[in-house]
Amino acid sequence: ETAMFKSIVIAIAPSDSANKALTLGADLARFCGAKVTLVHAAAPSDAMAPADAALFGEPPIAYYSGDEVEESQNLLQAAAQTISDLHPDTKTLATPAGSHISDFAKTIGADLIVIGRHHHGFLGDMFGHGLSRSLLDHSDIPVLVAE
Repeated sequence: ETAMFKSIVIAIAPSDSANKALTLGADLARFCGAKVTLVHAAAPSDAMAPADAALFGEPPIAYYSGDEVEESQNLLQAAAQTISDLHPDTKTLATPAGSHISDFAKTIGADLIVIGRHHHGFLGDMFGHGLSRSLLDHSDIPVLVAE
């Protein structure tokens, strides 16, 4: 019998919907016997990023303050402890863009991305802003959105 999913990426953030994504993704991984990788897409502080960073792609991790990197690592570590029975890998991505999560998922051979739905109010949802919308629009890998 072949497992439905062999590798699942779960996007972690400090929100209720991300906690639901963690629970849903972990339950699915247990059911399928899948490997889990937890990712946190961190945004650089405006003061630390060079003005031309947007023109040339994501800024290197050096443009992130120590606090931002530490916060991301702490968030990932706490999530990993919650699902320690799955022995998840963790990764901080140096940008909040959904395409970067999708690209990372491809590089590790993931066959599912699980993310919480991020509400941005009526206008934000209407115009498709946000990480979950970006992933749904651009990912070649199936995306499961927990709400």
